[in-house]
Amino acid sequence: MMSEAFADIAPIGKTGEFAVCAILADDEKNMDCFLNRTSGKDFKRLARLVENKPLPMNFALNGESGIIDTRDYRHEHVIAAYAPVGVFGLGMVLKIDRAELHHPVMAQLKFIAPLLVALVLVGMSLLNFLVRPLVRKLVDSERETHDVNTYLHDTQERLRSIYEGSNDAIMLLTENGFIDCNVRTLEMLGLQDKTEFIGHNPAEFSPPVQPDGRASMVAVTDDIAKALQSGKNQFEWVHRRKNGEDFSAEVLLSAFDYAGERILQATVRDITEQ
Repeated sequence: MMSEAFADIAPIGKTGEFAVCAILADDEKNMDCFLNRTSGKDFKRLARLVENKPLPMNFALNGESGIIDTRDYRHEHVIAAYAPVGVFGLGMVLKIDRAELHHPVMAQLKFIAPLLVALVLVGMSLLNFLVRPLVRKLVDSERETHDVNTYLHDTQERLRSIYEGSNDAIMLLTENGFIDCNVRTLEMLGLQDKTEFIGHNPAEFSPPVQPDGRASMVAVTDDIAKALQSGKNQFEWVHRRKNGEDFSAEVLLSAFDYAGERILQATVRDITEQ
């Protein structure tokens, strides 16, 4: 069996080597080895450690077996398989230089690497060709969105300026009461701030009875109902300031939907002098 192993070393490779070593009874640091390689057979006494690192044969002589990537006694990088030889106190190692073992792979890579580079370049070109229009659309869309948002913000500011600068009182209300007003509304009703207005009912800013004899609560409910049905309604109304002073006003109601809720806008003009 050992003879067959020595005979089969040639097919392993140019740097292939099969070795059988024995422990020296009077020298723990060295070993006697019979080396068989493609260049011929040799008998040598070798150190069990190289650069303070154990050789693969050292593991075999210690009864271990396995495969390791390391340096051999020549200080060359090798891939070595090692194992003990039964109960004889011997060890055997089959190894080959790592460079030769990897040579077929490296030879294939010489042909494959350019193809891989070419594929990567083609892939990047295709990706650039396909993605660039999408990126351009995304950038254009973002720019358009920014422009629209800027326009809406500017429009909102202009409308707010008109809303707050109007000479008429503008009140926004739902069926649950007032939800907003402009500064002129506070001046007209003699209020300090919007907290005295928002959430209150229109009847709270009117005398108990209107000149036509209708109770203010009933009258305002009727007029709001008409506005909700027609979408637009104009009438005269008597309001009461915070100090108890009554004044006549012309009210223009318009209705619109916002966020699924019906909202009334009341534009109120003081016509007491008229």
